[in-house]
Amino acid sequence: AKEEDLDPVLVRQDEEMLVVKLMDAGKTRHLMQKKKKEAAKKSETSVLKEVRLGLNIGQHDLDFKMKQAKEFLAKNNKVKLYIQLRGADFYRSQNKAAALLKEISTQVKEVGVPDEQTTMTGNVVSLFVSPMK
Repeated sequence: AKEEDLDPVLVRQDEEMLVVKLMDAGKTRHLMQKKKKEAAKKSETSVLKEVRLGLNIGQHDLDFKMKQAKEFLAKNNKVKLYIQLRGADFYRSQNKAAALLKEISTQVKEVGVPDEQTTMTGNVVSLFVSPMK
């Protein structure tokens, strides 16, 4: 190993026998790190984007928000559509908010897959939409 300027690397150790491989450990380590970097570059991470809607949103504003959501989904990001209820709306308009999100989910179906149900967490009614594969 010293004559050929290689490093002895232990591959397997049994009770009776040792298996050693002669190789350039520094070069191998460098190649492994390079492969990990390449794999990290190629893997796409999905980010959660949020689109906030108002309960009494106008049609033009709704179209603009849907355009934003579709762009996020086209870039392979998850989208959280949500309506924050305030004051008396929390008691009166929970069904209206859920119905609005259901209507929106039909508009987004061409580029994303909406969750089955809207969720109510505190005073926020939300709907998650995943990008199509």
